[in-house]
Amino acid sequence: MPQMKRFIFKNWFLALIPLVLIPLYANLFGIKLPQLPVYFNITTSLPIGFYTAIPSFGYRNGDIVAYHEPENIIFGQEHNWLPNTIAPDDIVLLKHIALPGTPFFIGEDGSFCVDGQYIGQVIMTTKDGTVLPHLPPGPYVVPEGKFLPYSRDALSYDGRNTGLVDMDRIVHRVVPLFTR
Repeated sequence: MPQMKRFIFKNWFLALIPLVLIPLYANLFGIKLPQLPVYFNITTSLPIGFYTAIPSFGYRNGDIVAYHEPENIIFGQEHNWLPNTIAPDDIVLLKHIALPGTPFFIGEDGSFCVDGQYIGQVIMTTKDGTVLPHLPPGPYVVPEGKFLPYSRDALSYDGRNTGLVDMDRIVHRVVPLFTR
């Protein structure tokens, strides 16, 4: 085992060779490589850090997506949850998704469950007492053409407050790159 660790540590640079050579050869021969956007998450809805877009051939329940929702971005800016210096159309939100056909439930006690799993409580008011919109208690099913954005963070302002979002608002499927 120590021999293996030494090999990996001693030759770590070998892993970088393809990362350097592929773009170099592509540039040399005029081949355009796809550029995948990188997003920086500053909210606690997901771990703070960088996320990168990945090619998507469909979505699965629980995937993280970047999506546009200008109405909720403006609401977030008004409450200083999101930066006011960026136009709402230039901000994307990052959340997990529940796809069409997925059941979700909001209990009388404010509990929020997606596909039978407890996610957290519905936030009714902010720390300063602002009443937040929220879906009324009851069972729901995500309809065709929509998705439910959600987060496991207790203070997340997501689908439990905003409701469903059109699938065509999804910009990318993303994965964590560097987070803390």
